[in-house]
Amino acid sequence: MEMSNEMSNYIAFIYSKNLLDFILKIGLITKEEHEKITAISVEYYNIKNICLN
Repeated sequence: MEMSNEMSNYIAFIYSKNLLDFILKIGLITKEEHEKITAISVEYYNIKNICLN
């Protein structure tokens, strides 16, 4: 079964978001940097209708 491009992008985004959350938690980036990078990732991976709480 082949994965759709949309699903592949969603999975890649979730992976990158979890990694960002981790490096924020250990103090390597600030909350502001986390938010900026997350916004860039949302745009790059073309993510729609996602709750980022």
